[in-house]
Formats: sequence, structure tokens, C-alpha cells
Amino acid sequence: MRLIVILLAAVLPLAANAAGRIYKCRSATGDVFYSQSYDKKHCAGGGAQLNPAGVPIRRIERQKSAAELAADKVEAAKAAERQARIDAAAVADRSLMATFANEGEMHVYYKEQLSVADSEIVAAQAALQHMNGSLGGLLSAAADAERAGKPVPKRVAENITALRKNMDQQRGHIVTRRARKSELVVEREFRLKRFRELTDAANAPRTADVP
Repeated sequence: MRLIVILLAAVLPLAANAAGRIYKCRSATGDVFYSQSYDKKHCAGGGAQLNPAGVPIRRIERQKSAAELAADKVEAAKAAERQARIDAAAVADRSLMATFANEGEMHVYYKEQLSVADSEIVAAQAALQHMNGSLGGLLSAAADAERAGKPVPKRVAENITALRKNMDQQRGHIVTRRARKSELVVEREFRLKRFRELTDAANAPRTADVP
């Protein structure tokens, strides 16, 4: 390994005493440099700032490669994501405890929400049944016109199209509300479990500090 000295050995001690600092750095190729001022290109391998006696007083970290910097960036993003999840969970916990004073209140809330979903499903089914009856009448009228060798009246055809569209929307609404019911059940069980955990933690006896 080559040793490259920027300042002459005879001048270095005097300059160090005058300036009060010396930088000893190692380059990316392993060469050692001494200087009175920090030079980034000579310190890729790290180094130290020395006092006039040659004792290290501040460490200079090795410069990371592009691959290492990219890896650090990825890890920082992962850490930020983990912290975001932790923060979101803490917010959810505070909201949960502020919303319900006890398990009874939670049961009442979800019973009401499930009842609303059931009512919406029943209403959509009733509307769908009514539309189906109306559609039957329109299809019968269209069939009568065709048997008579006449074109289907424009109004009848338009009503058939509109009614079928509305029926599809009602079917979709029923599917959505049934899915919501399933979500409510899962959400209730999760929040009830978490509520019990937080309540137990809050009521647990605290360990006295040991002097």
C-alpha cells in the first residue's frame, strides 16, 4: 500500500500547531492522505481529524457506495412504512377507547349496524321483486306486439331496458350490503378483542419502581 503525504514531514508539525487541526484520510483505493483541510475525494475510505499531537479527536465515516446508499434508501422507506403502521394503530386504539366505554356499548353499536344492513337488503329484495313483476308485464306486451306482427312500441322497449338496468343495480346493492355485513362481523370481533386487550393493559397493576 502506498502512503501519500500531502504535506512535507518537516512542515507538517509546524502547520498543525499553527492551524490546530490535521485530517488523516484513506482514499477509496486505500491510499493515506494528510491535509490541513477536509477533502472529500481523499476521504472515501474514512479517516479522522487529529489534534496537534496526532491524537484522533473526530472520526470521519467511510463514504458509502451508490449500492449502499440505495439499500439505505430502501430500508428507510421500509422503516417509515413500519412507523406509519404503528402510528395508525395507535390512532385506531385511541379512537376505539374514546368511542366505547364498555363492551356493552360496542355490542349495541354493531347490532344496530347489522340491523341497518339487513333492512337495506330486505328493501332491495322487495324492490327487485316489484321490478321483476313490472318487467314481466312489459315483456308480455312486447311479445303480444311481435305475435301481431307489429313492432314493439318504443316506450315499452325503453322501459324494458331501464327496468333491467335498475334491477341490475338492486342486485349489486344486495351483494354490497351482504359483503358489508360480513365486514361488520369481522370488524366487531377484531375491535372487541382489541378493546379487551387495551382494557386489561390499562387495569393491570403497575410494577413499583425499584430504587
